Amino acid sequence: PAGLLAVRRLLLQDKSAAIPFLENHISGKRYLHPDTFLLLTSELKEKAVTLLLTALENDYDAQKVLPALTPLDKSLYLDQLWPFTLHKLKSVRTLVAVILREHPHALQKAGELLLNKKADQRLTAVQILCRLDDPQARLLLQQALHKEVNDDARDLMLETLGGHAIHCTDDETTVTRLIAFAKKRGKLSKQ
Repeated sequence: PAGLLAVRRLLLQDKSAAIPFLENHISGKRYLHPDTFLLLTSELKEKAVTLLLTALENDYDAQKVLPALTPLDKSLYLDQLWPFTLHKLKSVRTLVAVILREHPHALQKAGELLLNKKADQRLTAVQILCRLDDPQARLLLQQALHKEVNDDARDLMLETLGGHAIHCTDDETTVTRLIAFAKKRGKLSKQ
């Protein structure tokens, strides 16, 4: 495509002049061919991180931007992805959650995000915690399960925890506890 060829030509002529031009272009939310982000990664390597993060901030397609970002050195962008857990688009939050599980402090930061007032952010925290193979993550999910009012987050927690969500000796006790937890969450109007 012509747009992709134009960016390639610009990078071949003068990379140092192309970077501020492209940053201005991306900040202005002007059209870029979706394959441009992979081109930036292949041509600019680590210098593309700023451009890709700017593209993500300016609502370019996260499904095109994030795959171009992930092959690069994670230390250059992992910390800057945490604000995207608050992004308005669910697709962006979900894609970012997959990457953030690799953050060295993912457990701690996702635990903090799990306490957020907004259900969307708690769901993102659950998505991160569910991807961590860590007993601490499972404990956090277990503790949050019966307080969580968002059905999507609860479903994901239950799926991750499997049959280990409630530990009771008999069916009657299990049902009684489930009813009590549902009442606390405001999910039952009648017994």
